[in-house]
Amino acid sequence: MKYSLLFILAVIVIASCEQSEPAPLEEQQSESFCAAEHDHETTARLHVRTESNACNSYMVNCVIHNITRDNGSGGYSTADINTAKDILRDNFNQWNIDFTFSTEVIKDDLYYYEESFLQWNDIMNNDFNDDTRIDILLFPPLNELTIPGASKWDFGTAISVGGKFESVKAVNTKIMAHEMGHALGLNHLQVCGNIMQSSIRSLSCLDYFLEAQVDTMKWYMDYEPKLANAIEVTPDPSCCEYSHWKLTGLPGSNVSNGDTVKYKIKEVTSNKDYINANTAKIRVTANNWPINVVYEGQSYGVQANQYRDFTIPVNSGCEENPIETVPLTFYRLQMPGYQNLSVTVKLQSVSSGHTRNATTHSFTML
Repeated sequence: MKYSLLFILAVIVIASCEQSEPAPLEEQQSESFCAAEHDHETTARLHVRTESNACNSYMVNCVIHNITRDNGSGGYSTADINTAKDILRDNFNQWNIDFTFSTEVIKDDLYYYEESFLQWNDIMNNDFNDDTRIDILLFPPLNELTIPGASKWDFGTAISVGGKFESVKAVNTKIMAHEMGHALGLNHLQVCGNIMQSSIRSLSCLDYFLEAQVDTMKWYMDYEPKLANAIEVTPDPSCCEYSHWKLTGLPGSNVSNGDTVKYKIKEVTSNKDYINANTAKIRVTANNWPINVVYEGQSYGVQANQYRDFTIPVNSGCEENPIETVPLTFYRLQMPGYQNLSVTVKLQSVSSGHTRNATTHSFTML
């Protein structure tokens, strides 16, 4: 998956955390600090995914590169690096996302004195392409920087943080979490308080991830090939998600007297594990004349202009795309001269928390 935009954290003073809501899109600044003009909020929302396995646990393999001068001086202390690790864990652990860290020292004056995020990006793209990890480059806090963070042009695998913001070392702020959000698939979202804002006035404006953003990151960790080797996913078999169901197996508009229709209640959200729906309810309505319906060997009468609900056990567990077959046999009562007997069958409900298509099968009994 390619991105044409550079994900970075832009810091300017025209954006205020005191706003009660974002400015209208047409009033937002058109210049992007992602090296192209685009609408941050809309772009971010287009990338929101909701199909993730929210209960899975994710372990992200990271290598921290502590950049020093040629002689080994000027790098970050162990305390600074531990604070950077804690910031990532504090903002991701609550979502079942954790990190393993190893640390390497890069002794290079050319790297050490580089303060341009564009050059940081060139360094990442040219020298850090190991897809078994996410490289975290810590550039020194020499000066106050307008743009103290960057991530790779080409999706994930490396981020850079350096300089100072509000006189604080950027590596000891949530700028770390912002850049990691980019590495795991997030675009900018200019919503006050969100960690993925592209423009802030104060570090206090970086506060939280939305649940939809977490779903997006987990979707990319599940499916993005460039992250596959850097992420260890541990499924939680005891924790599944609610699902969406519909009624299938509908035979057509005519059913003969005594015919058995093998309806199917089908879970239609693909490739995931889901909470057992336990039960579903099928409603049979006799629209203009009494009928009998046989289910599991027992006959049930349905009076004219009335309905009867059939509670169906749906033992889906956490299976993938479960289907429950529901055979219903229909009998009409003797009605001399009356030909247009109308019946409606509907998926009326499923267990609490699940959703459904209100699928209806209307037919004439011949």
